Amino acid sequence: MNTRKLVYSSVFIALGIIIPQIFHFIGGPMLGGVFLPMHLPVIAAGMLCGPLVGIITGIFSPLLSGAITGMPPVPRLWFMVAELGIYGWVAGMLYFKYKKNIYISLFAAMVSGRVVYGLLIAIVIPLFGITLPGSFSVTAAVAKGLPGIIIQILLLPAIVIVLERNIFKNESTKSLETGT
Repeated sequence: MNTRKLVYSSVFIALGIIIPQIFHFIGGPMLGGVFLPMHLPVIAAGMLCGPLVGIITGIFSPLLSGAITGMPPVPRLWFMVAELGIYGWVAGMLYFKYKKNIYISLFAAMVSGRVVYGLLIAIVIPLFGITLPGSFSVTAAVAKGLPGIIIQILLLPAIVIVLERNIFKNESTKSLETGT
């Protein structure tokens, strides 16, 4: 990873901590699960900087946010680390590396992150003797986060395209030339 990508990753991680805090300040901690504000910088990081920056942003945003602010709370934190890491990695692989359509990349990242979340829930629930079915938890998380999913579909492509044209121009061609 070059210095430029390290700086971008740091900015996206900072946004992954700050944006959710704005939502929590406005409407309390419950708004995070509704509007999914940490997802925006993670997916954008992957799309704009590639899978490595995407997965790093996805892992460290919730870890540092949890350490600094206590949000997300520890039980949920570990699921979010895996889910957001997958979001950033898949978005980076499809959009940045393989140059797939932005909506296909976004949809694939969103689905794959939720699948990983669901698999982890399905594994962890029996380990702790909880009787709640894993599919219920994933369905409830998707239903609760529907406003955030809609925001991601409506805003992320526009944000990524604007940033690509104005700030990240030539990043993808530089990475192809240098192999990073």
